Amino acid sequence: MLNKLITVTLLSDLCPASGDGFGGYVDTDVCFEDNGLPFIPGKRLKGVLRECGLDILSVDDSYAGIFKKLFGEPGKLTPGEITIGNGRLENYEAIKEGLTEDFHRSEITEIYTSMRTRTKMENGKACDGSLRIARVLNKGEKFEFPVTFPLTLDKVPLEFLVMCVKSLRGFGLNRSRGLGEVKCEISDCPKDNDDKFPLSEYANEKAFSYVLTLTEPVISAERSGKLFSCEDYIFGSALIGAFAVKYIKKYALKPEDACLDSNFRRIFLDGGVKFTAALPYADGKTYFPAPNSLKSNKLGNRLSDESGGIPEEKDPESPICKGLGGYISIDENGTVKKIVPDKSVFLHHARPNDKSRGHANKQDGEFYSYEALSEGQEFFGSVIGNESDLKELTALLKDCDEIKIGRSRTAQYGGAKIKGVKKEVENGVDTTIQPNSLKLAKGDKFRLVVVTPLILENDNGVISTDLSLLERTFGGDFEIIGKFCGETTVAGYYGKWLLPKAQSRAISEGSVIVFKYNGEGTVVSDGFIRIRNNEGFGQFRAEAIPRADAFTLAEKSDNPKPPATKDSPLDEKIRKLRSEKEALAQGSKYGETLEKPPQNSVITRVITSANASKNFGEFTKKLCDIKQPEQKVAALAFAAKKDKMYFKIDKERLTAAHIQKLLEDHAKGNDYAVFVKYLSAAATRIKQKRRSTDAKEGEPE
Repeated sequence: MLNKLITVTLLSDLCPASGDGFGGYVDTDVCFEDNGLPFIPGKRLKGVLRECGLDILSVDDSYAGIFKKLFGEPGKLTPGEITIGNGRLENYEAIKEGLTEDFHRSEITEIYTSMRTRTKMENGKACDGSLRIARVLNKGEKFEFPVTFPLTLDKVPLEFLVMCVKSLRGFGLNRSRGLGEVKCEISDCPKDNDDKFPLSEYANEKAFSYVLTLTEPVISAERSGKLFSCEDYIFGSALIGAFAVKYIKKYALKPEDACLDSNFRRIFLDGGVKFTAALPYADGKTYFPAPNSLKSNKLGNRLSDESGGIPEEKDPESPICKGLGGYISIDENGTVKKIVPDKSVFLHHARPNDKSRGHANKQDGEFYSYEALSEGQEFFGSVIGNESDLKELTALLKDCDEIKIGRSRTAQYGGAKIKGVKKEVENGVDTTIQPNSLKLAKGDKFRLVVVTPLILENDNGVISTDLSLLERTFGGDFEIIGKFCGETTVAGYYGKWLLPKAQSRAISEGSVIVFKYNGEGTVVSDGFIRIRNNEGFGQFRAEAIPRADAFTLAEKSDNPKPPATKDSPLDEKIRKLRSEKEALAQGSKYGETLEKPPQNSVITRVITSANASKNFGEFTKKLCDIKQPEQKVAALAFAAKKDKMYFKIDKERLTAAHIQKLLEDHAKGNDYAVFVKYLSAAATRIKQKRRSTDAKEGEPE
């Protein structure tokens, strides 16, 4: 993959609307991360680059084929070759690493954004109810968009993309009314992937494991095929697609003919390689679906596992009757820690093909939303197969540690970094992803915990949820003596034929089946059973029956932000913002408590002079240049927070050096720009009080 970086510099305020508002206060908002840092969705940039491409085609249609290759065509099987990630602030990683819990989200937001108001005017008056408030990204900020496309493309498509980038002058809302002016540049973005993908032994095969870190929201398609829903983890089928796309682009295959390549067919279609589901991963641990046999009371402070039978209830007032659910990890002491994958909802509007008034097709302009796994989360998965196939797959990651997974992955969604898990050896045995094994003697009991939906098929090829099929799968020596099962529906999609897969009933993840072994001795290990194993379905864990009271629930924590690893680039901006807010509050208080404020003409002159000056020295000179003695003294008294008699009694106090010292003392250590905000707040408050007093005096008795 060829990696480029598009840098967008804001030459004016920009509003790349998110489609949402904020608390009834902001009508049109921009996109933010949970920590308050703004970003620009990749869809916005891709859309305006496509418009620039269309403008170029209107002048020179020789690029028509290249345009379709880069940006794709609506309704076609294959998307465009270009992939654009979300735009992040320049030095984003350094800013993010420096964030601490001392930085409030609202403060971070306020640093990078401003509010704009607008109304509809008729006959010189604002229409009732027409006031709208929009949040905008501040002028001067820079946002960086990662861009990738295959190395197999020749120089001409890259030249065309450069032309599109250079011709882009603005985007976002109200770009014809002063907002959205930008400067775009494209440069190289080298990617170094020093992470290895070591192979480990896995039963009679090889395997490598990885951790996915989501750099963008990921739409993990819902199992039953619902368009806008998202799963809590990433199915193996999504990983198959991500690796398959890399393989196709590396060897310049046509997507519709990729099945003719023997290696492609064996690895991705015939089940030669298994791609496990990528499960939630945090604090160095993988979180598996909680067994259905693990129950808690309604308060969530007591746990009991019913695999070995329902225990005698010890607290009838708070019975254990609720399935724990979710994703859990269990440490060596039996402490259960539970997490819930974080999700976000994004709003979108498909613009009509004909945007002229009155001619839009009723079916165009659809408004819709996507649910997606939030960025920043980690997921753990493995790939299992023979050594040569796995080396072929790891070679695809040699030059780029980023993959795109899930839906809508060519812009805004699906970005993730993949990092190999280092090999671990204990006592000469590789323990990286070794399956757990149980040695069974006659009469022993164990349980099978379903990790991913288990699709069962009888001898006639009919999908069924009949658990007796499992007994035949393991052999006649295994007898099911207990079950805690749920059912789900699994579908999918055939990209080659643009058709959905048949929906299949399956045993849901977290289901527990308890077995009794009646043979003379064997070993049972974690693994996969039944069909669609290459997509990660049918994965299970073989475990000994735990005691009912073997587990305790970890205490909930507030998950505070980790301390900053280094000084944050935001430190100075946060300090300045807080100083300005404090100055505004103190200035308003000064204006409120001033007993004998000067006339409005004097106040206006002081504020005008302050805004026209760059420092305390220039401001002092402008005040000293006032010719009318009374007006000069009144202005000095207001600016320096002194009584007018202070200057009348001692004329030496009217020297420039003394006045500048008084102003600096009044500023209380704040810089000049903050002091100007302080005086402006005081002036505003004084004028507000006067207007209120005048209105009351004008009221009839």
